[in-house]
This record gives sequence, C-alpha cells and structure tokens, in this order.
Amino acid sequence: MKYNVMVSIPVHENLDVVKDQICNFKKYILGVGIVIHISEKFHRQMKRFEDLEDIRDVFINKEHINTNKKGIIYAHISNFKYVSGYCKFDYFIMHASNDMYVKKGITEYIYNYDAGFNIHKIICNSQWWPGNCALRDKQLIFLLKKNNLNNIVGTQVESSFYKTDLFGYIVKIIEESVPYEDVQLYYPREEIYFSTIAYHVVNKDRIGYPTTFSEVHRFDRWLWKMRYLSWGIYHRMKMEKLISRQKYDKFERWYYNILLNSKFYRITPCIVKKILSFDKYFLLRNRYLSDGRSTYQLYGDNIFAVKRVKRNVNDTLRKYINSLEESNEQ
Repeated sequence: MKYNVMVSIPVHENLDVVKDQICNFKKYILGVGIVIHISEKFHRQMKRFEDLEDIRDVFINKEHINTNKKGIIYAHISNFKYVSGYCKFDYFIMHASNDMYVKKGITEYIYNYDAGFNIHKIICNSQWWPGNCALRDKQLIFLLKKNNLNNIVGTQVESSFYKTDLFGYIVKIIEESVPYEDVQLYYPREEIYFSTIAYHVVNKDRIGYPTTFSEVHRFDRWLWKMRYLSWGIYHRMKMEKLISRQKYDKFERWYYNILLNSKFYRITPCIVKKILSFDKYFLLRNRYLSDGRSTYQLYGDNIFAVKRVKRNVNDTLRKYINSLEESNEQ
C-alpha cells in the first residue's frame, strides 16, 4: 500500500477522541495513512485497542515509550520506523491528539515542498523557554558540532512535515548523535531537533509552513509582549534596586496566571469561520510572532487545521467542526 501522507499521532488518553480524530483526518487529508503511538502509561491502563486496529489505513505502533521521561520526539521517531516497515508513503507529518482539520487541501499544499516548518532561529534570552533549554542541551550541541550545523531552529511540531527520505535522514542523524538512553534534559525536543537538521539540508525555497492554527501562539504573543514591557520597565527605571528579582518573578507568575485563566486565546467556532472565509486581516495579524529576540513567520496563506480542541467528544468546538464535515458532504 502506498500513501501520499503518513500522519503520526502520539496518544495518551481518551480512545473515543482518537477515533473521532481518525475520522476527521481521513475526511480531510487525501491519501492519508495514520500511525499511532500509545504511551506506555496509557497502554498499561487500557489494555484493549482492537477498535483502533480494525480501522483501515491505521497502524498501531507496537512500541510504547514513556513520553513523560523521554519526550514526544521519540514517539514520532518510533512511529516513523515502525510504519516504514509496513508501507510506503511520500510525506511524514506530525500531529497531536487534540488537533482537528477544518478544510481540505493539505496534501496538495505539502506536495509543493520538501518540508514544512517554522524558521524560528534561537537566540540567547528568548522568551520561548524551549529555545533556552536547547541552548543548554549538551547533546544537541554535540549533534551540531558532529554534523557541522550552525543554527538552532525551532518550530511548531503540529502539521510540520517532511519528505520520507528526508525524515529518514533526520532520524539517522539524531540516533547517531543522541542515543535514547542518554537523554537527560527534558523539554520538547520535537520542536527543535527535526527542524534544526532539516534547515541545513533543504533549499530555503523548498520549505513550506505548518498549516495548523494554534492557540499556543495566541497566548505566547500576549505573554511575550507583557514580559518584554515589564522587564524593560524593571531595568530602564532601575527598579531592581527597589524590588528584588524574587518579587519580580512572583509578579511575572501572577500575570501569567491571569492570562492563562482568561482563556482569551482559546480556539472558537468564530476563529474557524475566519479561517474558512480566508479573512485576510485575521490571517495577517496572526502570521508573525516575536519572541523578544527575533521575529519569525508562523503560517503562509494556507491553514487547514486548528489546535487545541479539547479531548472530549462532547466538546462544543469538536461538535462544531464535525458539523462542518456533515455540511460539506451535503
């Protein structure tokens, strides 16, 4: 069997939602296969996964990694290696189990490129905490030196994609440089390693963008603006002489929790409608993001999916997106 696109999904909860997501992916992605990694803990709890195994074009990885300790990166690598032994596919694309597609066209889009990821170059003192972790990651530094790579490049992992041969090369580089057993520093490596290696081997005009609109970026945009402003005031007005760093950090945690609890960043049916109607003002306003040190592009003109959709089959947004499927079929 040959697939246009193989979607990799790590799963750690709620089988009903996973089945709903499979239906969503098969509805919107032309020529799709789906490979699922079930986390070690979830596999111990559930035991039975026959409902998933019986679904056509779905492959259940037999390896179950403790993703809490080693990270999602190895779940995706394991999925790639597992499914490569069963079938052929042109592209490997990664998703989380709380993503949903809202319109068709992803397959046609990615065939224009060798890979798709954000080119978020990591600079010291970024507001993006995984980037700062990456700069301290001794194994990543070793990988860079061993392979003569100069830049660390971050990306949104959801809907980032790679040609099959390219991803195979990336996996080879990672496994030769960072053995699974030696992983120490915990952070989302999947948002760093794949894109960093690909950035150095793919022609820049052959790099597309992730196509999943994420609430994470909506939250980060406001958080990083607040931090940039508050940190600037703290130093420019020399307030460190009056207010200790400990108190300032407490203040940061305070407004972080206010933003988090406000839920302004959540994906809603209104946002889905803007994506479907190709609202140019909305898309342009959300196209770029600054981490306080560098500005990078999140999306091109093509957005096909959204994140996060709650892992609940009765969630209002999930029901709304499923109703879109029904209306599209009529």
